[in-house]
Amino acid sequence: MSDISGEQQSGRITLGHLVTTGVVSAMTAFAASLLFFHFFPQSSPVTHPLLVVDIVKLGASIAKVDENGGDSKLAADQAGQGLKALMERGYLVLDSRYVVTAPEHFYIQPQDLIANAPAIDAKAEAQSGYQPPILSRLPQPAK
Repeated sequence: MSDISGEQQSGRITLGHLVTTGVVSAMTAFAASLLFFHFFPQSSPVTHPLLVVDIVKLGASIAKVDENGGDSKLAADQAGQGLKALMERGYLVLDSRYVVTAPEHFYIQPQDLIANAPAIDAKAEAQSGYQPPILSRLPQPAK
């Protein structure tokens, strides 16, 4: 190859060539990353201000407070204040009877709303709330 002055250059790679290539590559990569984050900004995960509470379980927990000698009116007031505080913070609180499915972290327990609320055992949970009839066990209508 010949340069502008007409001198013949050898095919050697000098230290200047390597440094120049490295600097230009680094600047190009930095510019590309700036453009990438400008046109494709990082988005935070979508968080929904939504919580699900089992009102039947909450009522059963308030009743257990009364059975254990506690003040059920105070427990009901605490639950109401807790739900009101969630509403004021922008949360939408749904009754679990109206929710088909939701991730577990959206559910709040009675213990989250009422201080010293007793836990409801699984057997009582299964019996609480509305239980739809099993259609195959219903008597047939008279003809």
